[in-house]
Amino acid sequence: MMNFEVRIDGKTVDLDPNTGYDLEILNPMSGWDSFTGSKATNIQLPFHSQRNHEIMHWLADTQVQTSREFFLCEKYLNTSLIEKGWVILRDATESYSLDFTVNLKEFFGTLQSRSLSEIDLGSIPVPASYSATLENSWNNGGFVFPTVLNPDYFGGQNPGNFTGKVNEYGSGDYTTSVKVPYFFAKWVLKKLANLAGITLHGAAWESELLNRVLIGNTRAIEGATIQPRLHLPNYTVAGFLVNLLKVFRIVPFFDTHRRKLRLEFGAERLRGITALDWTEKMQRKQGGTPSGVSGLEISYTLDSNDAMTKDEYFFPYTTPGITANDVAGSLLKIQIGFAPYLMQNGLPYSKQPGIVNSQSDKTFGPRIAFWHGLVNGVPLASNTWNGYDLRLTGSNGLAQKWWSVEENFQINALKIVRDVALSPADLAKLSSIFRGESAERPIVYAHGRNWFIEKVVVPSDDPKLSQVTLCRL
Repeated sequence: MMNFEVRIDGKTVDLDPNTGYDLEILNPMSGWDSFTGSKATNIQLPFHSQRNHEIMHWLADTQVQTSREFFLCEKYLNTSLIEKGWVILRDATESYSLDFTVNLKEFFGTLQSRSLSEIDLGSIPVPASYSATLENSWNNGGFVFPTVLNPDYFGGQNPGNFTGKVNEYGSGDYTTSVKVPYFFAKWVLKKLANLAGITLHGAAWESELLNRVLIGNTRAIEGATIQPRLHLPNYTVAGFLVNLLKVFRIVPFFDTHRRKLRLEFGAERLRGITALDWTEKMQRKQGGTPSGVSGLEISYTLDSNDAMTKDEYFFPYTTPGITANDVAGSLLKIQIGFAPYLMQNGLPYSKQPGIVNSQSDKTFGPRIAFWHGLVNGVPLASNTWNGYDLRLTGSNGLAQKWWSVEENFQINALKIVRDVALSPADLAKLSSIFRGESAERPIVYAHGRNWFIEKVVVPSDDPKLSQVTLCRL
């Protein structure tokens, strides 16, 4: 016999035997615009249990003055830990009515909904030698000064030492031209993670690719210190993470209790080999629902202040062969919030006004580039690195390099829903994969095919048979 056990703040509660609920364990790879974790609704703890009152701090008693609504929660099936998260008290009229969530909306705590420009990331003394920053990296210094061609930086009111280049470098040193620091994306993520008590790991996090990514901006240094927050885009922490990860189709796996965030390349998660064989657990049955997706449409959010973003380099990508006769709405639209730079004469090229002299009312659009270091006498940031191009189209572009596996999967997916006899150990394994505790892929093998696991629904009143939504790979 399989029995659910719910523990709140580490203590087992008494459940109402006459009411059931469904625990939905969700795969974080199923989307890219938001973070959704596992959930369950309408968990009932009856009032006749003294134990429930004590665990819930007697919140049903009108004389108790407390407003606590969130409680740590663990769900066990025959002693196997299935899911960890929080329960939220919805009502305490006739019983304690609770909803369960892993609460990814607050994974970064109070920082998650705050703008990067409002978060104190410290202050850094202006370098005594700008040339010394050429040795900086994401975990050593955290910022660099790439030369950028931007003749419109001062809006035509050019100072005498301005030649149209920001962070100009020549004769073995930086000139006295305007200085704009570019921070490494990983430095920013690491700072935010440290503030929220989060550990970052995973293949994408450890990759040299992510080590190279810079966040562009147009704000000049003023005074004796650099305040990183002023040189970052006007995104919330959640918005920054979502849009940065979409560039390379990186998937986040959130472990809310261990405070760990695993970052993995989505393409590798989909095409990897699985060790999970469900042939004996899942009946072979005909039937399924086609995805209805005809292709992808990927575009940038462009900075309207940069006159160069009208260039064809910034054109969106659409799956080849898509015509006006395709079913309306069948294209999956993906908008990437970080746009690259156009290159001219070997330098990043833009035509947009800079931010100088404490112009706090001015903003800049989110931009990214790859850092190369000093190349042929130039501190170089570029839209390419190691065969990868930040443009959307082309054989080395983002669509082909990072989204093509997802594209093929979405177009050819056949969705099925099956009742699967999963043991407590099976469910515990899946849950650990979905939260990134295990490095295994969310894929199973059954009856000659690999299947992507989208969702698992475990009914509390009959947990021996789970309802699983799968998509054909």
